[in-house]
Amino acid sequence: MTYAVGGIIQAADYNGFVGNTAVNVAYVSDAAAQDKVAALIGVGYGTRGYGQTSTLLGDVVVGNLITINAWNNLRNAMATLNTHTGSALTLQPAVAVGDLIVQQGTIPTNISTLDTNRNLASLTQMTLSSALTSTRTTPWNGTLTHVFTVDFGSENAARYFFNSGGQIRFSGSRVGGSTTSINTAWTNLLNLVGTVKLGASTTTYTGSGGSITNNVGYFGLTGTYQETFIHYGTGPYYSGIYYSIQVRRENYVGANGGNGSLIRATVTFNDAGGSYYYYYAGHVTGTLTSQIDQYKAGGVLTIANPTYTTVTNL
Repeated sequence: MTYAVGGIIQAADYNGFVGNTAVNVAYVSDAAAQDKVAALIGVGYGTRGYGQTSTLLGDVVVGNLITINAWNNLRNAMATLNTHTGSALTLQPAVAVGDLIVQQGTIPTNISTLDTNRNLASLTQMTLSSALTSTRTTPWNGTLTHVFTVDFGSENAARYFFNSGGQIRFSGSRVGGSTTSINTAWTNLLNLVGTVKLGASTTTYTGSGGSITNNVGYFGLTGTYQETFIHYGTGPYYSGIYYSIQVRRENYVGANGGNGSLIRATVTFNDAGGSYYYYYAGHVTGTLTSQIDQYKAGGVLTIANPTYTTVTNL
């Protein structure tokens, strides 16, 4: 490019910022999509792309003047990215009729920062909602599972959900029932788990008990179940009981760097390892709940809701 700070901006420079592929067309690779505003806000590729394909943004024919609308469209797209990611960048100013559009040294740096921060999201731009709840109120022992699917409809839609900071969140609880040590053990176990969060590239949790067994997110899933989290009980009788999460991808094509359009998860409550049952014929009572929540972009971005379906209830 002929980029020179303070000089009149050239079409080739502008097009380098935008990218040579329209917002509604996928890029061919991660490398091709890097540091391109159209890839970040549009279809993109892999971990780049929010799917905002109605964004006004396009290249300028070399030899033509860069119009006010073209310049402001680039700025507005960058402003959307800046707001969503919480990058707090000072962007190039908008221009009006009669203004001279000159090159500014901050533009390439700002685009690079937005690219680096592409999978981050400001808390003010995200919403949390309940997606599924499975409960059991009858006494139980042995093993219970809550199996469910999350259907995004397409691999692009799945990418947009996770690229924009979306997460599938897991938690469990047990309340009520009789005052027994096995009930207390399960209440304590689930309280210590907190919330397990499956994101784009990682699995994290908020609690103080348990461990991440496979630290993968959406892009690391395979067609075979992977256990991402497990937490065991404590004490001489309850060290064998556990809560675990297994996740796999389905409907995988790999289009545009996607990793399947459907996620299947199995949440397991296993009481079979507790010796309390064998000695005292104990059953877990009260209300056991497997809670699934959705954390999704809901501010300056428009991201579609996937469909959550319970396959097996507790």
